[in-house]
Amino acid sequence: GWTLRAQAGSGFRAPSPYELHDVWSGNPDLVPETSKGYEIGVERDWINGANLRVSAFRNDIDKLIEYSNATFKYQQTTGSSRVQGVEIAAEAPLTDRLTLAGNFTYTDSEGPDGQTLDRVPRRMLNLRLDGEVTDRTNFGVTLQHMSGFNDGGAEMPTFTTVGALIEHQITDTTTGYIRVENLLDEQYQMIRGYGTSDRAVYVGVRASF
Repeated sequence: GWTLRAQAGSGFRAPSPYELHDVWSGNPDLVPETSKGYEIGVERDWINGANLRVSAFRNDIDKLIEYSNATFKYQQTTGSSRVQGVEIAAEAPLTDRLTLAGNFTYTDSEGPDGQTLDRVPRRMLNLRLDGEVTDRTNFGVTLQHMSGFNDGGAEMPTFTTVGALIEHQITDTTTGYIRVENLLDEQYQMIRGYGTSDRAVYVGVRASF
């Protein structure tokens, strides 16, 4: 039931058209950022469907593209940036109709100047409870908690959001749903000065043909 895994890789991210050509913040001199990543982890699976994953990771990024609050433009950092941390993920059936899953990630980041990278949360927790009301009706409740992240060199407030979803299979090919995002109407920001949505309700139908 135990699995040990490890991986290493390299990659690049080209600047987006917005980062290159936006009238106000674009920078046509940007070049792709490159990275090298490493991960090692252990996994455990149980016969009742429960599982546990623990991983340690590290990414080294050169020529990182970031938005500058000083120049109000995207810029290329000189030197190497580092992102490393640990993630724990688990899933377990509570009953025949209820399943609880979640993951917690602790991330330590550092730019070439020795400062924490903007918008990289130090702690992030996700929980999800899925259940079946009937054979055709199911629901899900999610919780996300985020803390320890900066924007523009200043720490942003911690926040917790909750979401909910209920689905009903109307026919074999049609499903109706109601989804609520930010159920508790949390006031928070991911980017300083840019507000996020208040409570929002979505009602819809999905069909396959």
